[in-house]
Formats: sequence, C-alpha cells, structure tokens
Amino acid sequence: MKKQHLSLITLALVASIMMGCKASSTKAQAANDIKEAQAADTLVVNTDSCILQEGKIVQCTISVDYPTEPNELSKNIRAILNEELANLYLGNINGDEIEKQESYKGDLANGNLVIEKYCKDNFAYLKSQMKDLKEADPRANANMSYDIRLNKEAETDSYVTYHCLSYAYLAGAHGSTFERSFNIVKATGKKLSQVVDTARVKDLQPILRKGVLSYLNQQSGNESQTANEEKTGNEGQNENEEQITDAQLNDYLFIENGIIPLPSSSPYLAKDGVHFIYQQYEIGPYAMGLVSFTVPLDKIKPYLTAEALKLLK
Repeated sequence: MKKQHLSLITLALVASIMMGCKASSTKAQAANDIKEAQAADTLVVNTDSCILQEGKIVQCTISVDYPTEPNELSKNIRAILNEELANLYLGNINGDEIEKQESYKGDLANGNLVIEKYCKDNFAYLKSQMKDLKEADPRANANMSYDIRLNKEAETDSYVTYHCLSYAYLAGAHGSTFERSFNIVKATGKKLSQVVDTARVKDLQPILRKGVLSYLNQQSGNESQTANEEKTGNEGQNENEEQITDAQLNDYLFIENGIIPLPSSSPYLAKDGVHFIYQQYEIGPYAMGLVSFTVPLDKIKPYLTAEALKLLK
C-alpha cells in the first residue's frame, strides 16, 4: 500500500513536470512566433558601400542601407533605391549631360553590384571634370569628390523612411550639399508622393513662416552665442542676441510676393511630426544652409494629403 501511494505521488510529479514543460514550450513558441512576425514586418538591410579614388585628387564614395530579404517590400525598395542612385548621377545634376543616366539593369538583389555601377559612373565623371580643369589650367592644384549616402532612417507599421545625403565638391569656392528624406508605404511598396496638400500653400503660410523663422533664429543664436563665448569666455551667455521678426523675414529670403513655397523635395512623415527641408539657394543664400524644421502633427494634420493621413491611423 505504501509502495502504491509512493508510485501515485511519483506519477503526479512526473505529470506536473510534463505539463510545466509543455506550458514553457508553448510560451517559448508563442514568443518565437511574435519574433518571427516582427521580423517579417521589419526591413532587414545591410550597409553596402563602394569607394573609388585616384590619389588624393579624385574620390567617389557611395554607401547604401540595402534591403537583403527576398520579400516583396524589399524588392520594391531595392527598385526605388536603384532609381534614386540613377537620379543622383552628378553629370545630370550639373547639367553637363542632357540625357538621363541609365539605371542599373542587372539583378537588384546584389547590392554591391548596383552600388559599384553608380560609383564607377560618378567617378568617371569626376575624372573627366578634372581632366577639363587641367587642360584649361595645367597649374591648377585642386581636388574633386562626390559622396552619396542612402540610409534607413526610421520604420513604423505603415512606412519605412530613407534619408538621402550627398555632397559634391568640384574645385570651386565651396561644395554643394543635397539632403532629403522620403517615406515608402509598406502596403504598396511605393514612395509617398506628397505628404502636404500642394494646393494649400497660401493657407500654410503661417506654419511655413514660423518654421523658417525658428530655423533662422536658432542659427543666428548659435553663431551669436559662439562669438560671445569666444569674446568673453563665458559659456551660455548671450544677452545681445537679436531675434529676426516676421516683419523682417521677407528681407532674408529669395521669395516672390512674400509667399514661401513648399520645398522642392516633399516634406516627410516622422513620429514627431512632418519634417521640411529646403535645399541650398532654394529660398535663401548659400550661407543660410539647408533650412529645416519640424511641424507637430496636431498643427499640420489639416493640411496633409489623404494618402499621408492613412499612414497615421
């Protein structure tokens, strides 16, 4: 009887352990399923790059966060990045070559081959420009460079954001910087064409003017504060800082009829609002830099396109 009682207890313990193991296994499987689902919704990228140079005279660098998975979203984004790189061909940007640069026609799954093609094209263009410079002035002591970066900036359940930054120096007084970001809609695999309603530019003037003013005053404040610190040795003291007012704003900008246009590169969605970036010379002098600011969603929402609003739900 005692032995039978012990056997029953043993069986109960074994059953309990088995159930515990099964429960742990189920939880582990559930956690694994969640991880797999999250992985399926996340764009997996690898940073591929190419650098070509001729001594210290000519250099081209391209770096891209390139999608690696065989899924449809990755395929669509690879096609978008291929087109972006073709549009960033320096010969077309400078207007020296009228015919649009041909995009890569091979297998887009191989990021290294795609990037190498565009690096070689731009490097060849830089070398031709250097050759022309040397022929015009054999004594010229100059260098030329072109740098392109396409990086995955952010991702939500609805869209992926890529950031594009390029810098070209062609032996002039200064280089040229181009910067923008764009949203790619996960459901369609296409770029979000317009975030803000372009027909409502006049209605947007208070928002645009406030954004540009905030940028200018921040830049002016930083410069003024730096000069004050160098002069007095006191960090953070800037009592004489003068703020640019709305009434003065038009005097600082290259705009017609006092209307600030939307940026040539569409604003883009982000978690903290809608970001605006104006390129060099777009609304002001080179020294103004790339005018940029962010408008909170609650302020800009009435002016968003239907396509953009869908991504916020």
